[in-house]
Amino acid sequence: MPSAIAQVKDLDWSAIGQRYRADDARGTIQVLTTLVPIAALWVAVAASAAVSLWLTAAVTFVMTLFLLRVFVLMHECGHGSLFRSARLNRAFGFVFGVLAGMPQFVWAKHHAYHHATNGNWAKYRGPLDTRTVDEFRAMTGPQQRRYEQARQIWMAPFGGFQYLIFSPRYSWLVGSLRLAAHLLRGKLAQPGVSLRELSAGFRTPYWNDARE
Repeated sequence: MPSAIAQVKDLDWSAIGQRYRADDARGTIQVLTTLVPIAALWVAVAASAAVSLWLTAAVTFVMTLFLLRVFVLMHECGHGSLFRSARLNRAFGFVFGVLAGMPQFVWAKHHAYHHATNGNWAKYRGPLDTRTVDEFRAMTGPQQRRYEQARQIWMAPFGGFQYLIFSPRYSWLVGSLRLAAHLLRGKLAQPGVSLRELSAGFRTPYWNDARE
């Protein structure tokens, strides 16, 4: 008999499947209504500098709103929901990741783990590593104070920096170095094996679904 978690997931996917359909035409419209305005705003920023720095600031503010939209579409590409084609989702996910300054492949993998295990405390406690009441009571006084202080609202910018800026880039960098080392060792040991074949056997905890 499936577990309660598995049953809830089945119900979720059933409800989503009744209402959600990826559509290439709509996905293309979303891409065009994002990338074209951003390109126009880049041109406008350069031109506005000769007119007024206040105008430049205003145009830049509008651009940040479109960059927020870029991040949202990158998120959807990571879920494979912007286009029906996996290749298109990967391609435009990469483009949006470049514009958002985010290594999209790594972020999407970690984000998929968040969705797959959210609510299953045996595997995942969320970005804040939430403790149960009993676990909190078992902490020493200093541990409890550190736990509470780390979750104060004024710590939110530091949490955002770690979650959205540092962690994806660190994971991408370490994973890339490990991949390069793996390929180098493989070529030295088996010169006749192609890089594609060697990379197919590469595994790293930094690029799989086992981390948030």
